[in-house]
Amino acid sequence: MRNLLVSILPDTENNDWVNINFSGELTIQNLENEYVEIYKAVNKYNFVRITLSQIIELDLAFIQFMYVMKKTDKTTDKTVQFSIELPTSMQNLVRNSGFEEILSW
Repeated sequence: MRNLLVSILPDTENNDWVNINFSGELTIQNLENEYVEIYKAVNKYNFVRITLSQIIELDLAFIQFMYVMKKTDKTTDKTVQFSIELPTSMQNLVRNSGFEEILSW
């Protein structure tokens, strides 16, 4: 069952910005249906805000996807910002898995 909500919203005040919001089950199985639209948005806009909130599930593949988005920031002229709201239990899991860096993006 797919329980991932993704919204891709161009910023109404600044045409160079797009907001990409994720919530629900952030897994690679759910992401693959949305990947093309996310990729188009990242390519179209110079500034990207990625927000993760109300997360039910998070898998390693989605964390790797986030690293790819972060690398886009470093290897192109684009700016990618993150706002990540993880439940405490998931924060601990991320820390224990060695990916605590994402908690400070």
